Amino acid sequence: MQLTRYVKICETEDDQPIEVPLEDDDTLLLSTLTAQFPDCTGLKYRSGDSGCYRGVRLLDDRLFPPADGQWHENTFCCVFPKCSKRKADEDSLDSKMKQKRFDKKTCTDLIVLNLPWRADEETLRDYFSQYGDLVMIQIKRDPVTQQSKGYGFIRFADYTAQVMCLAERHTIENRQCDVRIPISKCRKVGRWLSGCLLRFGDLGVPTTFYTNRDPNPGT
Repeated sequence: MQLTRYVKICETEDDQPIEVPLEDDDTLLLSTLTAQFPDCTGLKYRSGDSGCYRGVRLLDDRLFPPADGQWHENTFCCVFPKCSKRKADEDSLDSKMKQKRFDKKTCTDLIVLNLPWRADEETLRDYFSQYGDLVMIQIKRDPVTQQSKGYGFIRFADYTAQVMCLAERHTIENRQCDVRIPISKCRKVGRWLSGCLLRFGDLGVPTTFYTNRDPNPGT
């Protein structure tokens, strides 16, 4: 029984090669090649003599071993139509640009709504530190009574932590809280709270009301 022979093929010279099986007559079926590398139309390899690329002969959907050596003596690179290569380059560039835009993302203050009235800064730190390090925590309080107004602000050190936090629902001390990015730093936090229905459950007062606007949000 003849052992299966393989040829090393990579999409580009910088990629890790894949071993693709050859046929018994030492040819490579184009269908076998495209199963691993879709849209590939041929192979090329770099000549040890000239340093230039040389193409592999294709006939009847079969690729034949190079005339100056067997398959195992070279690592072959895929050949793609120019339109496919251009699209791949554009996709790669688009991916790099998206990553660059993501890297430039910076954390912003997040507003935490509907907090339990007994919650303090340590409560927020204990809960939100599960997503990442916090660089700012603030509970908004009445300047006279120092009673919590039922909302506060946090800021993460890492943008990924901010994204994870915004993607999930939050329950702090059995109360569902809402975490958002303020619409604008120029807008009053009351724009967020004017339609936010809160209850004095923790204070034992069965009253439903709409909160007043705070003239200095996030300060």
